[in-house]
Amino acid sequence: MRQLYCPPFGAQFANHLESAFHARPPAQRRRDRNKLLRRRLLEACLLRRALRRDTAPEGTRRVLWLYNWPSIGDSLTDLAARSLLPAHVELDLCIAPHLAPLYAGDRRFSAIWSDLRAIPATRRHDFILLQQSTTPALWQLSRRFPATRYASVLGDIVGDMFDRLHFGQLRLEQIFQLPSAARVAQLLPPPALPVRLDGEPAIAMAIGARDPRRHFRRWAEVARELRASLPGRPVFHLLGDDSAQAEAASLVAACPGLRFVNHVGRTRLENLRQIVHAADAFLGADGGLMHLALAYDKPGCALFANLPASYRVHPRARLGTVETDGPLDALCARTIARTYVASLGRTAQFLASSAYWMRCSPA
Repeated sequence: MRQLYCPPFGAQFANHLESAFHARPPAQRRRDRNKLLRRRLLEACLLRRALRRDTAPEGTRRVLWLYNWPSIGDSLTDLAARSLLPAHVELDLCIAPHLAPLYAGDRRFSAIWSDLRAIPATRRHDFILLQQSTTPALWQLSRRFPATRYASVLGDIVGDMFDRLHFGQLRLEQIFQLPSAARVAQLLPPPALPVRLDGEPAIAMAIGARDPRRHFRRWAEVARELRASLPGRPVFHLLGDDSAQAEAASLVAACPGLRFVNHVGRTRLENLRQIVHAADAFLGADGGLMHLALAYDKPGCALFANLPASYRVHPRARLGTVETDGPLDALCARTIARTYVASLGRTAQFLASSAYWMRCSPA
């Protein structure tokens, strides 16, 4: 069952997949193995095994990327490898409806759908990239593309303890037999319409989290530390879903001398994308909005718990990071603020505005 933690290529990349897999509870490991066996049986029954390939067929001209992973951040990381495909390869995307707006207008994708059934029968694909092998995805491929060859990008790997950006690059180099290139430097920024935010600097602050591991509750302390460290009067633009409404109200009440604009629960993904794009910097825990900030190369600070920041933040990113092996709330607010300030100081010109840099840099 090494497929559950071994990559489908031999190249070296940073990961702790094997140790993380064996650290899972025995019952969870059994479930993972049983799911793998069911997928293999299903492939045999549907005659899909003969269509699965390690490499794309010679002469491939049109590829469909079936992205069946649900999160914003992972999609930004995984799909960054699209930049490696040769220009003559036409690339289509099928992705969940809530993620599709992120890529609307992206010039690398020839067409984008949110349902395989919506793809015209006349649009033929030479090859399919299936992001992850799952039982529903195999059924979908069998019904809609019964004779089209495919490869799974992630394969059967479980867990998230690996450098996802580098993995995606190595996998596509293998599938399309591309020459080994320098590492992908960063995520590709999704298209965003320009908007203007109140305040200078405008700081996008992601609060709340449905995943308890990514929930930091001490933003009021961080905001006060930054107010004392930065010249000018920063404006914090609060971002999050409906579950963070009470937290946003408490944060504003706890910091009467600071300026906040509350966007929590009031914006769609397209608007969140525009706010992060327009902000001068970002503050938040590892998550979808953090990956948007990475894609737009924002400075600031991202928080990580029980996951090496290097597995998600590429080496050339301006975004600073703070990590802990315990709960996020164990992080020191002053350390977060200092990391934020240091990320500004590492940039010779803050967001291409020398006037802002000369006026507001604490360096």
